[in-house]
Amino acid sequence: MCRRLTCLAFAALVLGLAQSGWGTTKIVIVTNNPGDEAAYTPFLQNILGYDITVEVQDDKYIDPLGAAAKADLRATNLIIVSRRTSSGNFDAEIEFWNGLETPMILHSAFLIGDSRWRWMPGGNENVDLTRVSVFDQKDPILGGVTITDGQVEIFSALVPGLDVSNQGSAGNGTKVATPAGRDKVMIARWEAGTEYYPGSGQIAGGP
Repeated sequence: MCRRLTCLAFAALVLGLAQSGWGTTKIVIVTNNPGDEAAYTPFLQNILGYDITVEVQDDKYIDPLGAAAKADLRATNLIIVSRRTSSGNFDAEIEFWNGLETPMILHSAFLIGDSRWRWMPGGNENVDLTRVSVFDQKDPILGGVTITDGQVEIFSALVPGLDVSNQGSAGNGTKVATPAGRDKVMIARWEAGTEYYPGSGQIAGGP
């Protein structure tokens, strides 16, 4: 089962999840700034249904994690790691985060690098974005998403300075999409039990 996804194109992707029949009950948003995530709950409920629960708590899930926090992460249906995180707060429990069986969407290009969770080598860079180029149109996360000439419009106006990986390959994962005109990984997926890239030493969690 696919368990790990890194992306910034969240609105289109959640629409894809909803239209592909994916279901959930509880979503945990990991963040250092809940105020910046205030729009998440109504957005997710509007798309996925008002019977879902969205938990957003300040610094509840920073390292080192307590037993209760670990149990909650294991029990939830989806983990969204926000861009609004300080990557230095997530470097003491790398094996735990990567070993979780819970599906995870990771927004932070700072956490994917080889100095943190080691999903991809290298680090990150900034891009200005309105569209992404799709490499794997059959990926289930894009189900129901309109793809035109191999691209998806993410923003109606140019958004500057978005963080993405500075790598052109997802290693042992599948590169799903890149910023249009830039061959840098923006959306990627890893199968459970897969080492993220040769030499990573970290394995994507899953049953």
